[in-house]
Amino acid sequence: MRKVTSTISDELLTELLRQWPVGRLATWGASGPHIVPIVFCPDGDALVCPVDGKAKSSTALQRLHNVSKNPRCSLLLDHYSEDWQELWWVRLDGTARVEHPEPPTLARWVDGLARKYPQYGQTPVTQGQPTFLRLQWDSVASWAQQEFTSSTIRPHNRR
Repeated sequence: MRKVTSTISDELLTELLRQWPVGRLATWGASGPHIVPIVFCPDGDALVCPVDGKAKSSTALQRLHNVSKNPRCSLLLDHYSEDWQELWWVRLDGTARVEHPEPPTLARWVDGLARKYPQYGQTPVTQGQPTFLRLQWDSVASWAQQEFTSSTIRPHNRR
């Protein structure tokens, strides 16, 4: 079997972060790794992830507690297909911090998320005190069965 690896360009990474609908955020707590799916949007050289109005048992989320104790985190974006020629993943490693933004930052983040996710027309982007994770990465690791291209990373290619 032929082994192919590929790295994603900065331009394609930017496009991916604007378009890709979900990532898996890994934080580290006292009991070990904690991995959850998140929605996010780019904000300059960072990503923001809301504690939004989707149903939750509590707004005291484990990921918020974890990053307050240890800010190191990873965000994995990936694509699985039964056609293994379409497989790829991108992992951003860096730090996160809990933020309670003030206007106009809050308005910019809410607008960015609402543009990316039409569901926020029905579900509030924030609930209670606006709370977000702001993720900044210091390294990127990636792999693709084929070369990364604009068509490779389009969400509509997902099955």
